[in-house]
Amino acid sequence: MPRAIWRGAISFGLVNIPVKLYKATRDKSISFHLIHKECKTPVKYKKWCTKCQKELADEELVKAFELAKDKFIEVTEEELEGIKVKSTKIIEISNFIEIRDIDVTYFSEHYYVAPEEGGERAYGLLFHALAETGSAALGKLTLRNKEYPVVIRPGQNCLHLTLLHYFDEIVPTDELTEIQRIPETSDRERDLAKKLIEQMKGEFRPEELKDAYREALLELIRGKAEGAAIKLEKPAEAPTTVDLMKALEESLRIAEKKKVTEV
Repeated sequence: MPRAIWRGAISFGLVNIPVKLYKATRDKSISFHLIHKECKTPVKYKKWCTKCQKELADEELVKAFELAKDKFIEVTEEELEGIKVKSTKIIEISNFIEIRDIDVTYFSEHYYVAPEEGGERAYGLLFHALAETGSAALGKLTLRNKEYPVVIRPGQNCLHLTLLHYFDEIVPTDELTEIQRIPETSDRERDLAKKLIEQMKGEFRPEELKDAYREALLELIRGKAEGAAIKLEKPAEAPTTVDLMKALEESLRIAEKKKVTEV
């Protein structure tokens, strides 16, 4: 069973809702170890000073910020402790916004919000009020000694809390020269594209989202563990679309044929 990573309360107005947070995602990526090819033993990295040409002990190391090339500002653990945000067990709601106004670019980590014992009724009140008004709550959460802006919104059967990126962490699109202006297209091209979208439209089925690379990697590892012969396939190159109209017409024909077959 998942373990709660935070316990506290959501506060808005004079209402306090005791809650706990659970991670909404699991990291299922596969990691590798580096080993010595000859004896199959894991390797270790030394803390090596390139100037003194010697290995360093932990007590000889300090943290530093590179202010300029080869110019470092040392920062002590005491100084870092002094600027840590004081831990608080309150998610204080500052205001409410329309859910549709949230730019998903700001989304970072996701959590499920569950009520603590005694907070079920107030939790249900917030859930239904947000759902019925199409709203989301903005607030702040202190997690791991750092303060994060958060948004709380209703999900399918519980409240969802998402850590948000700060404004200055988002890359402005005007820094990308390729997208300063959306290229013009003809009415005919747009009509065909819209028809193709309608033909290919369906429901979002998250269970169909499969990590093909991870599955192939696990199959490779299992095969090697069992001594099977490994067949390597050359990755296909992405074709370049030269005639946009022709590509749209052919895509629409294939989509219509597929839809008829599925009926």
